[in-house]
Amino acid sequence: MALHKPETSDFCQEPIRQRGDVDHSGWKQTGEKSFKCTLCQKAFLKRNKLENHKRMHTGEKSYLCNMCPKAFVHKKTLNIHLRIHSGERPYLCNVCPKAFAQSAYLRKHLMIHTGEKPNKCSLCQAAFIRASDLKMHMRRHSGEKPYSCNLCSSAFAQKSKLEVHKRIHSGEKPYMCYLCQTTFSRAHDLKLHMRMHIGEKPFKCLLCDKAYPWKVALKKHMKNHSAEKPFKCDLCPETFRQKSNLNRHKRTHTGEKPYKCEFCSRAFAQRFGLDEHVRIHTGEKPHKCSLCHTAFIRAYDLKMHMKRHTGENLHGCLLCEKAFVSNGALKQHMKAHGGNKSVRFGLRQEASTQEVAFDRDR
Repeated sequence: MALHKPETSDFCQEPIRQRGDVDHSGWKQTGEKSFKCTLCQKAFLKRNKLENHKRMHTGEKSYLCNMCPKAFVHKKTLNIHLRIHSGERPYLCNVCPKAFAQSAYLRKHLMIHTGEKPNKCSLCQAAFIRASDLKMHMRRHSGEKPYSCNLCSSAFAQKSKLEVHKRIHSGEKPYMCYLCQTTFSRAHDLKLHMRMHIGEKPFKCLLCDKAYPWKVALKKHMKNHSAEKPFKCDLCPETFRQKSNLNRHKRTHTGEKPYKCEFCSRAFAQRFGLDEHVRIHTGEKPHKCSLCHTAFIRAYDLKMHMKRHTGENLHGCLLCEKAFVSNGALKQHMKAHGGNKSVRFGLRQEASTQEVAFDRDR
């Protein structure tokens, strides 16, 4: 029986076992990419590569994930995606314990250890590990803001910034504090909020012993060390270190009370006034005495209460032996003695003179 002689390649005379081998063999000798896409003119060495490429044009995603609804153009991309479900991270860093699902992620991570930043800005000295970071940076120079809000005129350089902005319109606050249930639209705001609970105050004043959980709070505090008061009221001679204090002051002239109670008709010129008032409705008393079980709505009321424990009485009546923890209580008491304002002023002057003499004798 005569044996069938296998067909050989015209280029290297090696036997051809599969039809595709002709193309592969020919490529080895000539480098020709004979399989061309009719839609974009790209060319490929193998027919199966061309078939895969065509799916990008047609949108066909024939590789389906059996764990979720996602589908992919290429089998390789599906295999990488499956690592999300399996948790497999086969690419290990040889410098630290981190591992990655994709080799590209590992290569970028290694640049953190080497300090390599191959993506350099052509307009300044900035350099970046990732090309996407350079792209974002270039928008600072160009002023480009391609992501526009469809509800207002705001525009952003990054898509993620637009997504956060949209929560202003929707009211969505997906980040919740597990200690007080306060919610936030940004993860960063929750992180800053948590410092209030744990007592973390990383921003320290260099001129005094005060420290703050937020940089903006330290910046405001630093103005207290400066004698400069650049914010002037246009209705009276008052000046202020901070613009926010000027705005609050102006309400004393205009009578504006923008902070309205949702439980009753009361309104307030300042936010903290509303916050304290709302506690009357809710029954919340956050200011607790450390020596007894008494609790108060206002911090000032707790301060006055503590004087009862310490025996501190700063406001004594000059007409009798009574003493009071607050100046307001003393004024109310003085009405029981009668007399006009000038008499009471004279008594205060006399008391001040006696105190000075007492201090001098000591």
